[in-house]
Amino acid sequence: MATQKKKTADKTTRKKTGRRRAAAKPPKGFVATVASAIEEASRNALKEALGVVGHGTPVGKLLDQVADSPYLERFRDLTIGELLDAMSGTSKSRRGRPPGSGKQAANGSAPAKKTGTKSRKSFRTRTEAGRNKIDAAVSKFLSSAGEAGAEQIRSAVGGTSAQLRQSLDRLRKAKKVTRAGQKRGTRYTWKG
Repeated sequence: MATQKKKTADKTTRKKTGRRRAAAKPPKGFVATVASAIEEASRNALKEALGVVGHGTPVGKLLDQVADSPYLERFRDLTIGELLDAMSGTSKSRRGRPPGSGKQAANGSAPAKKTGTKSRKSFRTRTEAGRNKIDAAVSKFLSSAGEAGAEQIRSAVGGTSAQLRQSLDRLRKAKKVTRAGQKRGTRYTWKG
């Protein structure tokens, strides 16, 4: 009976004092990512250090110096191409995403390519014929639509915003189009 009381007393003291909790273990993927980042940073630091070495340095001398350092394993992992790049100074680290990685979609797949992008019709408005051509296209659109905003007209007709604005100004001066509203709310109405 005395042993049972002792066991329960031990349990209660443990509860009162509490146990030291073990630190939460990071996820396995996290550890691999950190290890990979450290490895890459170490590799890049070695490449930068090699970039300082003069071109006239014999390879044997370089190997002798590296053999006594803790970086021998990192040095052995470098390829000839990386060594040459480091020596020529072209191995500057890039900023941003690696080439070809692209933005990933929410489901992890590659982003969808844009399809159906309409190439805008261009007008050569430096000549009278070119100006008449865009004016005719705008007139045709507005006569069928009745009223539209500049962006609607531009998406249907084409041309740059400056070309469209000048065409609409010419049509207003000819009293074929009226304008109402301001800024993005401007609406153009066909009068004919």
